Amino acid sequence: MIRNILIHASESGEIAAVLAKRLPDVTCADVDHADKLAAVLADFDPDMVVSIRSTPGGFPKDALFAKQSLKWFVTLGVGVDHLMPWDPKRLTVLNNAGVSGRAMAEYMIMGFLHFAKTMPAFQSDQIKKEWIWRPTYSLEGKTVAVIGLGGTGREVVK
Repeated sequence: MIRNILIHASESGEIAAVLAKRLPDVTCADVDHADKLAAVLADFDPDMVVSIRSTPGGFPKDALFAKQSLKWFVTLGVGVDHLMPWDPKRLTVLNNAGVSGRAMAEYMIMGFLHFAKTMPAFQSDQIKKEWIWRPTYSLEGKTVAVIGLGGTGREVVK
């Protein structure tokens, strides 16, 4: 049973306040920056940490994972390599892998079209109010190499 949740986010106070209203039996604490996380952990024993800002480098994973009370670590990012290793028998680590695969695939398709249709030049012309004919390129018949079939790679292939 989760009794103590620590929110690590730039808007951590607002998120913790919402959770406190919705989960009255849970104690919520918050921290807005990784530099402050170890100090908060010294005074708070979370069962769960939800980190919206778990950035590589400088993230105090040792202080975090040393907390024996911690059973769940949730990062709203995708990668967790910078958090390894942890004891999977004691701690469950969750992330958002695959959640944005479709959006990223669409972004990549947009990028292909953006440059094939010379959008930077058209945008520059529009700002200058100059309408110059420019050649564009078709993607028909082109081949795309997808390196890596994670969530994003699989969506690009689709």
